[in-house]
Order: sequence, then structure tokens, then C-alpha cells
Amino acid sequence: MMAETLTGKSEHLQATPRPLFFYDGADPSVLQALLDGGLPIMGVTTNPTLVAQHPDISALIEHRQKIPEQEALERYRGIVLDLHDVLVKNNPGYHSISVEPYCDENTTADQLQTNAEKIISLFEDKPDMKEKLLIKLPATAEGCRVAGRLIEQGWGVNGTLVFDQESALMWAEATKDAMQHDVKVVVSPFVGRSEKQEFEGKKHNGVDLVANIRQMYDNAGITHVGILAASIPGESQIYGSWQAGADIITAPAKSLREYMVHGQEDLSAEFHYITAEDVVPQVYRSLDFGLNLDELIQQAQLNPVYLNGRHPLAVKGLQAFVNDWYKFVQTTET
Repeated sequence: MMAETLTGKSEHLQATPRPLFFYDGADPSVLQALLDGGLPIMGVTTNPTLVAQHPDISALIEHRQKIPEQEALERYRGIVLDLHDVLVKNNPGYHSISVEPYCDENTTADQLQTNAEKIISLFEDKPDMKEKLLIKLPATAEGCRVAGRLIEQGWGVNGTLVFDQESALMWAEATKDAMQHDVKVVVSPFVGRSEKQEFEGKKHNGVDLVANIRQMYDNAGITHVGILAASIPGESQIYGSWQAGADIITAPAKSLREYMVHGQEDLSAEFHYITAEDVVPQVYRSLDFGLNLDELIQQAQLNPVYLNGRHPLAVKGLQAFVNDWYKFVQTTET
């Protein structure tokens, strides 16, 4: 059986503007095929898992070959440049490509800063791409501290692995100077993963998460952060995230093709998002908008259900990305 929910908490539910669509992947040929199919894709999100699925990288994995970290980063650069070329050819004014530095559950803020600078250095000879690249960081204490530093340097950022309002609020506070530095900021609530992985013994409605963040940002007057709904396993999550007020939806090719097959229809006012019966709603919570970043981080560190100040599903996400990275990258012991 299925459980039906209507995320009826936000004024965005009716007559919601069409969001931007991004490709969540790392294969330029797939991106081109989606664009040829008529979908106006305006950006790309990448991560180590998606890079591992690129045909050249998956061939390395298939043959159990591993390469040094610097070579892996250079290949990452090549993939991003190829994606950029496809986007520029089709949509010169495209929004962004998100690139993700290495981060595991033990990475400190300073180490993450160093890893972000490694990614940034890959594109030093491409100054025209600076406004197109978003440095993708976990919306944890470490990621938030680095986000503020990168914004001061003129880099846009994407806060990833978001599973609750607290992380989204912390990210908004960390990036509050974005408009002053004229950079793009997005936050990425994970819709599908919220509904597939258990937290406190339950699976949670990911579309509710998007709607809750939308309502929170609206209530707090937060306008500098775009909501980029991520982890979109199918067409239903596309429409659900759209209805919940996402500014951008990034989805794998499979989900985007489902949407295209049905003619890229507009959101119907009668649309009701349906989840599996074992998925429970996420109830909107009123948080304190008056806390600074240090206070929000302290709250996270004291949260009894967090792991060292991080949402447990975010920790799982970091572990998954690291595992995929080291499928083709040599460790320091290799």
C-alpha cells in the first residue's frame, strides 16, 4: 500500500513557478542526450559516486585499477570541463556545476578548506568558470565554516547532505554574506534518501523536508539561499519537490527521462505527493532565527541524536562518497 500526503504547509504549493532542472550525473554524453530531448537543463551536480559512474572511471573500477589522487583530480577536472562545454553550447547562461572536494567524517574544517582549494586550483586557468562553479560542501559544522571562507574569496557554494531544518538553517547563517560578495548559494535537501534510509528507526518524507525548509526560509526572510532538491529517484519526487517550493531540482537521467516522456507537464493544482506506507511525515519545527553560527554549531554538537554534531544520514552519505572515491583512487598506503 501507499501513503498519500499533501505537503500543505507553504504558500508555494499553489501556482509554484517551474524550477530550474539540473542533471545529477557526470557523463557529458548523457547530458547532451537530455538536452537534445528538449529538456532545458541549466546546471549539473557531481559527487564522487557520480564521477565513479563516468564511463572512463567505471572502466578503471571494472579492471580493478586505481590511480593517484592528483590524476583522479585531473580527470575530475576534465569531466567538469566537458560538462561545461555541453552546457555552454546549449545554454550559455546556465546556472552552475557543483564540484565536491574530498570530505570524510573525520575531516576537519582546515582539511576541508585544503581539499576545496585543490579543487579550485584545477580551474585556475579558467577564470570565466569561477561564476559557474559551486563548491559542494556538507552542511555540517566543518562545511559551514569553510563555506563562509570560500564566499569571502568569491566562490559560490552548495550545502549538501541536508536531512533536517537545523542543517539548512546553519547553512543559511554560514553563507549570509553571499549577496555582499555576489556569489550563488544553494542548499540541497536529500528527498529520496530521506525516504529510503532510516533515522531514529523511521523513514521520513523527503518532500516534507523541502517544504519545511521553504517555509523556514520564508518565515526568516532568508533570500540568499536557493533550495536545490536532490536525491530524486523518480518523476513523483520531481513534482513533489516542485510543489514544495524547490528553486532547482537536480535528478539523474532516469528521473529526467520519466519527466520528459510525459511531455514536461506543468504542476497540477490537484497533484498529491504519494510515499510508501512506511514513510512518516516530517513536521515543521519553529527554530530560533536569532542564533549566530557558533551557537547553531554548538546546538548541533549537543543534539543527542546527532553523531559528533552531524546528522546520522549525513555521516552515512560521507561514508558512501568516500567508499566510491577509493574504488578508483589510491590511498596513501597504496
